[in-house]
Amino acid sequence: MSHSKIKTIFFRGFINSIIFSFIWGGWAYYVNRFAGDVAAVNAAITQISFTIVNAFFYSVFMEFMFSLSNKFIFRFINAWIVPNTLLTVLIIGVHYIRGTNELFITVSAPLAVIFCVSAWYVFKEQKKDNLLLERA
Repeated sequence: MSHSKIKTIFFRGFINSIIFSFIWGGWAYYVNRFAGDVAAVNAAITQISFTIVNAFFYSVFMEFMFSLSNKFIFRFINAWIVPNTLLTVLIIGVHYIRGTNELFITVSAPLAVIFCVSAWYVFKEQKKDNLLLERA
């Protein structure tokens, strides 16, 4: 993997962490607001903290896992199933430990989006690699 590719991966991870921390922190506040301001702020802080760390590492980890194989089935397992399974366990665990009131609603929207975006990424990258192989 080239130095410029690694810089791009890290930059994308950084941008993802900033953008998605605001989106999902706001979501966590919104869905927990009926439990009171303290509960809503706690859920938002939990989600923002988790998202800042997770979005960066998730992006880098997913791209690394994708690069481990050339076969689509292994790329899908490595870059979609493994990261999303770890993510699901971690996000539920963090919110549970922090006492998020609306745990299921709080985590379901971010997980649904992440599952879709990461599947799109795997298929897009595979298609790009297939086109490069066809041209070679």
